[in-house]
Amino acid sequence: MALALLLAALAGPAAAAPTLPGAVGKATGQSRGQVLAYWTAARKAAAKPRELAKPGTGGGGTTSTSYTITKVGATERTTYPGRTNGKVYMTFGASNYVCSGTAVASTNQSTVLTAGHCVWDKASGYATNFLFVPAKSGLSEPYGAFAATNLYTTTAWHDSEDFSFDNGAAKVGTVGGVTLTGTVGGRSVSFSGARDQTYTLYGYPAAGKYSGQDLYKCATRYAGDDPGGASDPKPIGVRCKWPGGSSGGAWIGADGNIASVTSFGYSTLQDWVFGPYLGAVAQAFYTDVQDN
Repeated sequence: MALALLLAALAGPAAAAPTLPGAVGKATGQSRGQVLAYWTAARKAAAKPRELAKPGTGGGGTTSTSYTITKVGATERTTYPGRTNGKVYMTFGASNYVCSGTAVASTNQSTVLTAGHCVWDKASGYATNFLFVPAKSGLSEPYGAFAATNLYTTTAWHDSEDFSFDNGAAKVGTVGGVTLTGTVGGRSVSFSGARDQTYTLYGYPAAGKYSGQDLYKCATRYAGDDPGGASDPKPIGVRCKWPGGSSGGAWIGADGNIASVTSFGYSTLQDWVFGPYLGAVAQAFYTDVQDN
């Protein structure tokens, strides 16, 4: 996710050729049974937050924008659209990690939106053992657990890990013969919207005082664009001390739709977090993966 660690050095061979015009991806080659068997209670408990802090000073940091972090109550967590939020488990190399994600409205009824770095890195390639658990709370998994059949990211994240395009997605299988959005519904996604608006960030923070077992939300608003030299469109910045484990969690805009996902922070800006602006590239990516 976002805060407190320096970005790990990422190097190694690319994992797969593009499989869709606007996305790069591959089939996982794992059955739901295999993924569920891998994620024992001990492995889930020991999984580390998948967090990224961008190198550099970050600049800025003078805004007076305030924010409020609260634990999501059971009613909001288990009713639509709150139940579209979920916890993500995945493996890179020999290490197990956690992120956050969201079930989104999709033609295939099976798409989870998350961050690109929760799906792919150059050191390990695509994640394995990718599991999405909507509305998770403690040991409770009220809607079951959905294993990925395909993983995708943008070409820009895959090829150069450009934070402006840190978008990821998973196509997941069914549970009991029912699709993901057939089970919990799907959030809509807005593209090319206003930057300067209010946002509610959702995720499963798993660092510092947070255990990663509960869904939290951060009510905040636009505070500035990424000052760190990213490609256009610049990532959006908000004030929120949003710990590791929240990576990939949805930013809900004023219209009630997803406007970004949690991506990164700077070690020098302890209460800022940044997410990719969902412009034309993100829209092409979403169009491809949700229809596949």
